[in-house]
Amino acid sequence: MYSVTSKIELISQPRGGYANIKDFDVIKLEDNKELAIKESIAPQTVGLVVDYMTRFMMGAKAEDAFKISLLGAKNAEKSEMLKDVLIDLDVDYGIIKLAISFVKSIKGLDDKSINYACMLATFDSYYRTSLSIAERSTQFFEIELDKDTINNIRIMVERSISFYNTYGPVVKDGFTFEPQWYLDLSDKDKEDLKNQLVYRVMKEGEFGGYTLEVSSGDGDFLTNDTLWDFKVSKYKPKAKNTMQLLMYWIMGQHSGQEIYKNITKIGLYNPRLNVIYRLDINKIPTEVIKSIERNILCYPECRIKGKYIFDGFCECNSSYYGFKTGYEDRNGFWEVCCKCNKRVENSYEEYKFKSKN
Repeated sequence: MYSVTSKIELISQPRGGYANIKDFDVIKLEDNKELAIKESIAPQTVGLVVDYMTRFMMGAKAEDAFKISLLGAKNAEKSEMLKDVLIDLDVDYGIIKLAISFVKSIKGLDDKSINYACMLATFDSYYRTSLSIAERSTQFFEIELDKDTINNIRIMVERSISFYNTYGPVVKDGFTFEPQWYLDLSDKDKEDLKNQLVYRVMKEGEFGGYTLEVSSGDGDFLTNDTLWDFKVSKYKPKAKNTMQLLMYWIMGQHSGQEIYKNITKIGLYNPRLNVIYRLDINKIPTEVIKSIERNILCYPECRIKGKYIFDGFCECNSSYYGFKTGYEDRNGFWEVCCKCNKRVENSYEEYKFKSKN
């Protein structure tokens, strides 16, 4: 099972990519500000900080904006290397408390807040990768910000806020692809099911927009009609960036979530270049989308053929029966006929981990 980004690294795309950047509309924004060429910390950290600080400045609580960083800090408690660092720094409490102190120190776009945000963002690697790899990444005590880097971050956050205000409103900040019924559960019920979701994917091959092949992935934000990603690269988007957007859109459609129904465009905003790239999905050939569904995301054939029909039951020849994926609700799933896309009568299965109403 792969994440969206790791799966993209393994596939070979046609020349220009499945979603060619040349087909995107390009909008250059102007603010008469210039960024310094060199920065004193890694571009990946700058990107995270610009993203999280923008969310914070747009009204999110700091602990929500830096949620991934805090989850990473929780994992970082297991690092013997960081335990030794805390001893050397004469800190008598753990990493998670240190991270929380960073959060509380973030007040706005002043120099100190940006410095704490950069230190806090280094914990992301402990959430996104293994402990051994994270320990080889940049650590909070290695952050050394110069004035140019601080000013670049400030300008990019201000540009991002301006972008949101112009092309928003944002209807979803951070999105995933679980089925709608799962999102409708209480937080407690979601937590009860958390450890069994992998089993769910293994058993049926899919869970909302996720599949046995691509079982994880999450995006940046949605506006009324556009699925957006956020990049701070010095270069224009590559095929892997546009492919990521296209896969997100497809997974959103397969998730069954209401919020994706009106999404007809994919877009990327780069505050470093201050450029918008946006593409209407209708410009992507249908055969390209079906190829990605079938060969990359590996959805069942009955999903690729069309939408399920939930009114009435299948009356086709029984030879079309036997597909174990299809319509699902919080209790289980209906097998679906791949000829008529209707439910197969008497083929409803109740999951062992049925949630309580």
